[in-house]
Amino acid sequence: MAGTHRQPTPEESRRRRSAHDPEKAKRNLRRQYGLLGLWSAITVGWIVAVASNLLTFNWANATIMIPST
Repeated sequence: MAGTHRQPTPEESRRRRSAHDPEKAKRNLRRQYGLLGLWSAITVGWIVAVASNLLTFNWANATIMIPST
């Protein structure tokens, strides 16, 4: 029935609170920005190394720099 609501169990309440925690979302965003910055720095370093002939270009090294999803 659409009109009746039951009380959530303690486990459901805990999961809902943790899912909508703004501090957790901020921490996750900060972590993602940190990983993006790290990946960007490594990529720029790799490009500089290839451009200055410290490393030779090959496709195996290039595909390592592509982040997998």
